[in-house]
Amino acid sequence: MKKLLSIVLCLMLLMSGAALADTLMLDGEIAAAYSVALLAPIGGTVKSVPLSAGDRVEADDVVVTLKTEVTYAEQAGTVVYFGQPGDTADFIASTYGAVAWLEPDRRFTISASTRRAYDKKENRMVHPGETVYLQTTGENKQSGVGVVTAVSGSDFTVEVLSGDFDVGETANVYREESHAISSRIGQGQTARVDPVAYGGSGSVVSFLQKNGGHVERGDALFETLDGAFDAGVMTGSAIPAGTAGVLVSVTPTVGSALQKNGAVAEIWPDEAMRLRASAYESDLTAISPGDKVSVELDADTGRLLTGTIEKISMTSSASSGEATYDVWILLDDTEGLRYGMKASATLTAE
Repeated sequence: MKKLLSIVLCLMLLMSGAALADTLMLDGEIAAAYSVALLAPIGGTVKSVPLSAGDRVEADDVVVTLKTEVTYAEQAGTVVYFGQPGDTADFIASTYGAVAWLEPDRRFTISASTRRAYDKKENRMVHPGETVYLQTTGENKQSGVGVVTAVSGSDFTVEVLSGDFDVGETANVYREESHAISSRIGQGQTARVDPVAYGGSGSVVSFLQKNGGHVERGDALFETLDGAFDAGVMTGSAIPAGTAGVLVSVTPTVGSALQKNGAVAEIWPDEAMRLRASAYESDLTAISPGDKVSVELDADTGRLLTGTIEKISMTSSASSGEATYDVWILLDDTEGLRYGMKASATLTAE
């Protein structure tokens, strides 16, 4: 009799244990718990959009670049910059007269007249573009070469191409390199060629030459961008993702106008990846935040993941039958996972 009672008790305990260790399975998919909005730090015209929705990005990957305007040197000389990248071109120009000043290599010009020409008919007919030969009238005669750049009646202007002159010197202008008096077509005063001011619109993105350095004609001097940077802090013409994750959407298109603080992209950060499962109302008493679960991917049943229930939604999803609630599960390993993948979480409840 005692032996029979022991067997019955053992069976009752086994049956009781099976009832206490119940398995609950929650179906779901890989989703993002939250997203990050990428906004434009400055307005401008969109030059390129190298990425698109669905792309994986690192924080420094460029999502959009804005078109810049580049200012080029019109002649060779020495360039001097004022202001700092991030300053508006108008502010720099109002303070210093220009964003950049270029002092030309050709430093002198001569304002001449044919009134002092040798008395020959052809000497009174000066032509733009002709090469002329110069010689000062002082004791230390200085010679040089020039080109006629403008003619107005009996007056003409010579740009000095070579020669060591001083401001205010009187110089004769000849057609012949020998300075033959019969080839003298006029006389004038040497003057300094004024530095050339270069301005722009918008904000300065970068200075493209060394400050105080020499440039050639056609060299890029600086680039500007429409709009104003916050507090003069230059962020450049490229807008990086700023967050590692997946691009959900990219708003701008090439050639479109992007406003400051306008929407650039929506990103699901790496740290926002979760398994979003669904639990019936009747299962809520069996699960709690902090519970450990095992996760199996529908497409890769050989890979078993682990995770922890992070939170359970306080609102139910629309359902014609029993109400369901979102259960967010933080996975211990997300390597190789993609959004939208189907998976099941299994919880063993005591």
